[in-house]
Amino acid sequence: MKQTVKTVAVILAAITVSAQVENQHSPSLAPKTRAARRLSSQINALLAEAEMAASSVSILIQHRDSGETIYARDAERLLVPASNLKLYTTAVALELLGRNYKIRTSVLARSLPDRNGKLEGDIVLYGRGDPSFKSRFNSIDGLSSLVDQLRNKGIKRIEGNIIADESYFKGTSLGYGWEWLDIQWPYGSQLSALSILDNSFEVHIRPTQVGELAEVTVSPDVGYVTVKNLCRTTAARGKRDIGLHRGLENNKLLVWGSIPKDDAGFACPVSIYQPARLAAILFKSALEKAGISISGNIKLADSSLLSEALPTNPSEMLELAYVESPPLTELVRIINKFSNNLYAELLLRVLGRELGNPSIDSDQAGIEVLKDWLSRKQLDGRVVFYDGSGLSRRSLTNASSIVSLLRYVAKSQIAADFEKSLPVIGLDGTLANRKNVALQQRVRAKTGTLANVSALSGYITTAHGDELVFSILINNHPGGQQKMREFQDKVISLLSSSHQSLKLNR
Repeated sequence: MKQTVKTVAVILAAITVSAQVENQHSPSLAPKTRAARRLSSQINALLAEAEMAASSVSILIQHRDSGETIYARDAERLLVPASNLKLYTTAVALELLGRNYKIRTSVLARSLPDRNGKLEGDIVLYGRGDPSFKSRFNSIDGLSSLVDQLRNKGIKRIEGNIIADESYFKGTSLGYGWEWLDIQWPYGSQLSALSILDNSFEVHIRPTQVGELAEVTVSPDVGYVTVKNLCRTTAARGKRDIGLHRGLENNKLLVWGSIPKDDAGFACPVSIYQPARLAAILFKSALEKAGISISGNIKLADSSLLSEALPTNPSEMLELAYVESPPLTELVRIINKFSNNLYAELLLRVLGRELGNPSIDSDQAGIEVLKDWLSRKQLDGRVVFYDGSGLSRRSLTNASSIVSLLRYVAKSQIAADFEKSLPVIGLDGTLANRKNVALQQRVRAKTGTLANVSALSGYITTAHGDELVFSILINNHPGGQQKMREFQDKVISLLSSSHQSLKLNR
């Protein structure tokens, strides 16, 4: 009998140890308040629904200051984060480059103009990765500013070529793992150290007479884009059905389909091939309108062997004019509020060029900067970087890593700037259309969207006043974006509406 009692005691002890180990690896099983237990049950019920059960999910919810875990589900599972990857790029840039960092674009030459206003030799439009140089997100037109400065220096004639120099960055103009269907749209636009107009152009389609070809125009209309129009006008009250395709290595645009006669018109942006050359075309046009003539042609300089002109060494030339981007805080705001891929990718390359290995491709150098920073801060969490925006499906992270990053940032000197850059649910950015009044001002978070992928990570304040950090990553969901967003909204609504403390029992 004594032996039996002893055996039972050993078994119970083993069960207790096993439970303790399980609690260590599954924080959601740790002792909780009644409110936290109820919350966990509610989230588990949402996850048990058929479409969510078929998906891959990584969730972690913690207290911002203490790091106490409120809920966890596969928090270490690596998933595609989509634009949640921008959280890493922007946080590292703010901390390493500083909130007031600006990106400079210059006009360079080998001499000053003579007394008659003639400038001998080529003039170089030299970019260093400013995404805001003549951008819809920047009220200041950098191109006009450069032209005004040259005119104020008395330049009237340029005896040479205009060199569009994008050689500041090394490497490919597209991100690794980007899908070919993405690159004709602005969110997958080419990446250039000399970017302009968000590296895109506008297509406008309007109906004409029934049976006739529709009217198709592009803006800016400078002869850089050629259009083959197969789109016809159909009878009123019909259905608009329009297709667009831009060549992968040219600016030939094919337009097909139909547009009803009573249609108000259709417009959309399309990415531009070789945006640096477009920058030079617009620069030349602006110079000529300002009364400055150019005798030569436009040439492109980059870091490849196919460069039409030798890359420029700015230290060997005179800077005749320059413009600077808004401070980094504004660039980061655009990246996170509006999930701007171009801004994020150029910022990644700036990090690589300024702080990384100059002998390798600038995006890879930027990724090494991110990885080194995360390692030094002990925040690496097995993150896999292939780009800086999250458009690549090869990039991977998990809820645990994102929450660790957000908790670190919340205690750092960049906290205020970083949090202000995040969309506020129901009010602005990519969360403006999530009209949940109860969540307004309580949730600041970054969205992430790809086909069958949705992510939401950020900060939330509960009705009780608990300050929480959360990350919800969903992959391989069969029900579409709306279903995934509904799940995210339900989870954060449960958190926000809690009038009782979610802190763990002690």
